[in-house]
Amino acid sequence: MKNLAILLTVSLIAAAAAYFAFVSGGEIDEMTLIVDSGRAVVERGGERIRVEESQDLEEGDLITSDGVAHLRLAGGREAFLEGKARVSVTNDRVLDGQGGRVRALSTEGDLFRVTFGDVAASAANSNFRLDLGVGSTRVGTYGGVVGLTSAGQPDLRVPQYFEAAVAVGDLPDDVRPYRFDTSDFWDQQFLDDVITLDDELINTVNAISGQLRGAKPPLTYFGGLAGRNVDFMRRHLKRSAEDLLIGFTVAENAREVSLKRAFTRAFRLRDDGGRWGLVATILDAKAAKLVAGLQDLVIGTGVADGDGEAAETPTFAAGDSGPSDGGGGNDPSNRDPRDDDPTDPRDPNDPDEPDEPDDCTSGPECDGQDVQDRIDEILPGGDPSPTPDQDNPPLTDGVLGGGGDKPGGLP
Repeated sequence: MKNLAILLTVSLIAAAAAYFAFVSGGEIDEMTLIVDSGRAVVERGGERIRVEESQDLEEGDLITSDGVAHLRLAGGREAFLEGKARVSVTNDRVLDGQGGRVRALSTEGDLFRVTFGDVAASAANSNFRLDLGVGSTRVGTYGGVVGLTSAGQPDLRVPQYFEAAVAVGDLPDDVRPYRFDTSDFWDQQFLDDVITLDDELINTVNAISGQLRGAKPPLTYFGGLAGRNVDFMRRHLKRSAEDLLIGFTVAENAREVSLKRAFTRAFRLRDDGGRWGLVATILDAKAAKLVAGLQDLVIGTGVADGDGEAAETPTFAAGDSGPSDGGGGNDPSNRDPRDDDPTDPRDPNDPDEPDEPDDCTSGPECDGQDVQDRIDEILPGGDPSPTPDQDNPPLTDGVLGGGGDKPGGLP
């Protein structure tokens, strides 16, 4: 009896250890498919295995899911399937995506690769998704950096909070801000703070949009707030007052960049499709301080007072005391020295843009200026791609080589 009790105790301990390794993300001996909802089918050597709970996987297995499921591979590699997803298991480090929505999670420094067609998405310590469509695929990142490679094409780096649209196997020239969907389950899960911030910013300015009646803050308003020259804002004066107020506030609260660079980059990201909540997050503008600053700016317009009561007409009072030369004066003491320092270490990948002396607000000439601005960004010497957070490692560190992971070591 005593021996039986010891045997049962040992068995329970072993089972508990196996369960703990499974639920905590620890390494497991076998690749496994777990069905959370709906159904899944594993095709193996001509056999179709219907899976309702879990199933051990082998190399070459083709998995089709019409609900929610996830796969545990070697090390800290996991893949999550949603909707009508279809993937095959190349090996315990590589999946081949063939359709639907797939999210790949890599922890513990383990390199994870997901291929689709002739393209491979590779990353370590990252959380990224693939929306696999017919002829086109979107690769977006919630965390970490993803490297996209395809034979005969330049590699593409997709940093956190950005996405890349791959059409028929052709890698794009550039990435763009991630376009989140407030009804998407994964976006809700991993971008909740971003979505909340976006709502707060939009709601704050929408509360006064009716009282603005089309009026826009002049440069003197922003120059008085900044306490320096803001001539770089002239080219943006044709934008809505709401966007100007949000963009200026985001730039003022951005981390470790000059106002000019932050403002220019904020609207570049905005023009590339970034929602304000995401733009602010990319520029690392702290949410609480940002919303409070925007509320102060709204009150400063004169449209509403501190109690939220509406005024009859906007006065843009905060700028009334600013210099009268259009935004901060030409006195060098009013300029941010970082605007004129191309070696500024705080934003080395975002070159300074020249001031625009022309007061362009609308019309064909402004449209032409916008085209020229974009050309200046794309031509050599410009910065055609948004600069990721400097805390993110470069693509060569742990994704396509470097840091101990050399290209030859890819799965």
